[in-house]
Amino acid sequence: MQILLRTIACSLDDKTKSYLRKKILKHEPMLPNAVVVECTFERKRGPKRDGSAIVHISAKVPGVKKPIFAKSKASPNFMVAIDVAEAKFDRLIHKRAEMRKFDGKRSRYYLDKLKRAPRRALRLFRRKKREVL
Repeated sequence: MQILLRTIACSLDDKTKSYLRKKILKHEPMLPNAVVVECTFERKRGPKRDGSAIVHISAKVPGVKKPIFAKSKASPNFMVAIDVAEAKFDRLIHKRAEMRKFDGKRSRYYLDKLKRAPRRALRLFRRKKREVL
């Protein structure tokens, strides 16, 4: 796994970098080895922007067209923005792993719902048949 750090209109200290690495490397077992995770840090400035910190986390997975992307806006602290973006990233990775486990479907609930649908249709058909007779 490669982690690329980019900054726009700001600078990062070593504490923030190590905090981000710790949060991202937590997801390494769920992702393949050839993943490139790109983290962009941005600080908005100006009278209307109030210096908010923005963190973008995107993971380019080989064999998948659309990258996994999470964005977070938080007040002046990058640590809070990293936490929020990492939580979103975590949900997206778990969703991708679940869909891979069930062959592109959402979950067991989704599969059970598909199994129940024909029975429901059959019941409706029987009711309509009784009403006609």
